[in-house]
Amino acid sequence: MNKFLKAMLIGVGLLATPVSAQVYVGAGLGVATTDVEHSSYRLFAGFDLIPNLELEMAYNNFGNYRGENADAYSIAGVVTFPLTHSWDLFGKLGATENHTGFAGSTNHKDMLSGFGFVYRATREVSLRFEYESFGRLMDDGKAFNSNVSNWGLNLKSLF
Repeated sequence: MNKFLKAMLIGVGLLATPVSAQVYVGAGLGVATTDVEHSSYRLFAGFDLIPNLELEMAYNNFGNYRGENADAYSIAGVVTFPLTHSWDLFGKLGATENHTGFAGSTNHKDMLSGFGFVYRATREVSLRFEYESFGRLMDDGKAFNSNVSNWGLNLKSLF
């Protein structure tokens, strides 16, 4: 996805945000599995569409894949199921565009799915432990094309 389309997607998302919607940002660290395990990081932002349903946009960096950088941009719906006063369970489903540094096979669009737990330390700050599956890294169909997944611990802040 080129930069213009990414900017349009973010702009439309922000314009569609209801005035009363709760907006949040976050960042996290994790372990991505591609051909081997690598340290990963994640930056994300989103807003509540309705109670317990959020729209989230994210950037994930998976470290490298066979010597080349691997990352993804994604957009997903996140459904939250309250368990207790401080704990929630959530699931997510959306779309991702995965990138690698290989010539001719750098972009692959796939389905994003995930789940996890949320611990709300305060009303504004929470910790999320989550698993995400990004599908295949490349769009070339070769046997060495790996699926990518990520386990992460994220800090989320409302504002």
